Amino acid sequence: MHKKRTNIFNNISYIDLYPIQFGYETCSPSHAKPLAKQNNYLLHYIIDGSGEFRNIDTNERVYLTQGQGFLISPDQVTSYQADLYEPWTYYWVEFNGVKAWNYLRKMGFSRNKSTYQTQEGYALDNFINLFEQLLDTNREEETIGTLFLLMDRLIQGSSDFVPIQNDDLNHNQNFYIKESIKFITRNYQNNISIKDIADHCKLSRTYLTKLFKAELETTPSAYLSQYRMNKALELLKDPNQSIGSISDQIGYSNQFVFSNAFKKEFGMSPSQWRNLESH
Repeated sequence: MHKKRTNIFNNISYIDLYPIQFGYETCSPSHAKPLAKQNNYLLHYIIDGSGEFRNIDTNERVYLTQGQGFLISPDQVTSYQADLYEPWTYYWVEFNGVKAWNYLRKMGFSRNKSTYQTQEGYALDNFINLFEQLLDTNREEETIGTLFLLMDRLIQGSSDFVPIQNDDLNHNQNFYIKESIKFITRNYQNNISIKDIADHCKLSRTYLTKLFKAELETTPSAYLSQYRMNKALELLKDPNQSIGSISDQIGYSNQFVFSNAFKKEFGMSPSQWRNLESH
């Protein structure tokens, strides 16, 4: 029987590391996720059963089982499928942030390696308890703290742990990324452009985009859009908010543009999402 639990986090203003959503899934036999791209990092950790993971960009096609995991990085084309006889059960967390890739590198991930292996003798409960806390809490501070603990636990438990010195990070680049994100969080409700963000940081649009791609593996435009979409999800939970009002509050020029952007992101209209959420 297919079972699924999810929890959505609606605040991406923490900059360094923030969750977007997380969940638990017991898959039915041969349950498959078709080839697709993600906007953020999506990490799966398998606690039972097995299945196959495929990454077109890294040319990986691997069979994974309990105690292993797989990472989908932004804009990589991947697919995965549960085993026919012993379908997998896994936890997953979607996240991003300026320091996200630094944590993932310490776990042993690289641009050409998307799989995770727990070191021998490391108990699964070390991870399960923290994943369950992420699913159960609705407090922002507790969620952020638990995510940091989970990252640390995954680093400690990795058989491919890679120590990375802090000076490996480019602090100047991080400064501009943080300033850009601060500008977005304070002005997303206005009709701001990427040029406005670049001008605020006294950088060219081209260089700002280069920094975002290097640090967050996304573009300033995509980050701004995602921030607005997360705010939209939060507002859509209030039945008294009209679609037009929500559009105005998150910086879209009109309801039509907002609805198109929302459908592109989530595969359904704002009204359809609201109806699903209310049932």
